[in-house]
Amino acid sequence: MTTNGAFGDFLAALLAFESGWDRERYETGEIADWQLDSWAGGAVGDYFPDYASWGDLTDAEWEAMAYRSTNSLGFVGFQFGEALLIDLGYYEDDVYYGNGAATNTWDGTWTGKNGATSLDAFMTKEVQDQAILDAFGYNLSVIENGLAQSGESLNDYLGETFTYYDNGAPMEVTLTLTGVLAAAHLRGAWGTLSLLQSGTVSTDEYGTSILKYVEQFGGYESPTVEALIAGYETGADVDTGDGQGSGDDTGDGSGTGDAGGDGGTDDGGTDDGGGAVVDAGDGFGSAGVTAATADVVINWSWGANAVISDFDPESSTVFVAWIGADQLEVVETDAGVQFSIPSNQQTILLEGVSLADLSEANFTFLDATAGNEVFAAIAAAGGATGGDTGGDDGSTGDGSTGDGGTGDGSDGDAGSGDGTGGDTGTGDGTDAGGGDDAGDGTGVGTGTGTPMVYAFTWNWGAREVIDDFDPEADQIDLSALWTSYESFTIGSDADGNAVIDLTAINNQTITLAGVDAEALSAGTFVGVSGAWPGVTGGTGDAGGTDDGDATGGSSGDDAPDGGVEAGAGVAVGLVLVDSWGDTFHFSATVENVGEAALEDWSFELDTDMELVSSWGVEAAENDEGYALSNVGWNGDLAGGQSAEIGFIVSGDLDLLV
Repeated sequence: MTTNGAFGDFLAALLAFESGWDRERYETGEIADWQLDSWAGGAVGDYFPDYASWGDLTDAEWEAMAYRSTNSLGFVGFQFGEALLIDLGYYEDDVYYGNGAATNTWDGTWTGKNGATSLDAFMTKEVQDQAILDAFGYNLSVIENGLAQSGESLNDYLGETFTYYDNGAPMEVTLTLTGVLAAAHLRGAWGTLSLLQSGTVSTDEYGTSILKYVEQFGGYESPTVEALIAGYETGADVDTGDGQGSGDDTGDGSGTGDAGGDGGTDDGGTDDGGGAVVDAGDGFGSAGVTAATADVVINWSWGANAVISDFDPESSTVFVAWIGADQLEVVETDAGVQFSIPSNQQTILLEGVSLADLSEANFTFLDATAGNEVFAAIAAAGGATGGDTGGDDGSTGDGSTGDGGTGDGSDGDAGSGDGTGGDTGTGDGTDAGGGDDAGDGTGVGTGTGTPMVYAFTWNWGAREVIDDFDPEADQIDLSALWTSYESFTIGSDADGNAVIDLTAINNQTITLAGVDAEALSAGTFVGVSGAWPGVTGGTGDAGGTDDGDATGGSSGDDAPDGGVEAGAGVAVGLVLVDSWGDTFHFSATVENVGEAALEDWSFELDTDMELVSSWGVEAAENDEGYALSNVGWNGDLAGGQSAEIGFIVSGDLDLLV
């Protein structure tokens, strides 16, 4: 079988792409010296006094700089962050990126594993080549454990071709082991599980799609899944065929996982060619709900802090996606039961609820380890964990752990079943029976079809249309956009179609053909923080992000979009890449929308926020906020050309509202 190269070629390609030190792209002008200056933390002369350009480096010197490369969020070399190295046993810290810190600060303690006694020691080929093998083994062990809960293994997927939906558009990829290894390194093991089992396409903090890694890094030779897992778990030699070493420390797999979170929604279903299917079955726990039917969904949503004020332990349900026990924490506070994902700066509070109020009948978990952790906490608090297990039709359950809901499931002729999730059930859904009417007879005998989750990622200027969206069952997953309801609008176009208008974020819209906007609700959306605002108006002109027209339901035509003002001929597309606390990372596309070439460009941020840092622009404070203008290398833009820049601001967010 033809391959793209040996495993060493795979590691070299991954390092070049992750670190940015890609000699081929440098020589073609895609990567410039100023970028390498930034990633190196200094100019070439600071490291090699006799050189005038990074291009003067030998191949060995170039590779050494790749292992030292550090991006704007402090990720190093292969893009290792503090959280992952905590998992792998190389590093220890209580406050780190994803858990209280805005960047990887590297101010914790190094364990000395495989020679990693300091950050400088870690930024070497000898240590990082072993650490990346450990990362592969760690991620594979999580993936295999997750798949095993559904009676599957990774080998069931490798070599198969699947069609996924990236921003609503189909993309066909063949899954290979090195593609999966790269994808898991980008989005973590749980993000990869979401891709495999539910077709959810997620992105990293910079908007890079998991599918890009699956495709770009697929097809290389590789050690086996078993060998890589054994290398991590036992320190066994991993035969890479090209001299990669083996570990001297098994690690314990503890820690909080890869920071940044996973944008996808996973429900245990499969891809049927029309999007990710939400049909998890009963899962782990006895609520028998899916992401579409649960009252509360706990899933990766970076920085979200949700408060559920109307949770009823007698009847409400919780669906927990692919989140492992080492990622999920549950505690009882004075305000209620709080679930948190520290690595994702995320909390979900069941207000006014105690652990003793809860039982297995409230939950469906996709990951059994998380379920065991939560149920152990409930049991320790004196909550219910036992009871008779009922069938899907509620005919024999006593309501405490069976699928029969809150009724006793024996007096009524319907039972609650799980028909609303697409399973057949046995009840007719029309007779509450002779029970207490609290849960009997709610099943729908024939089901309502298979609910769909349509996942969207950053896609500048896209105008996606979904033709067969069912507002009563289907969902829109915006997890990858790290957004809130305040950042976009929901309205109707001239033909009465519901429009989700994201132009203030990414010049992007999603139209639900034939759907009344009033039929949408908070249950329609996955991965959106904040309070549900209802329908917020018309859709405006859905044009560029600073075309002088109102955006997303504004009634006027003169309001600048997203607090950005640009001169004639210039359009600025603003994208919220990431946030932590009151600090926000934006990228922006500055486009020459005129016909005449530009030698210079500028725009203004009308904001009260503090500009912490910026790249690719000159920034000057003014009465309205800040004036941003080109630097020397990116000022010349022909008609239709654009420049990419970025900045970090802090304070009360006012750029997207």
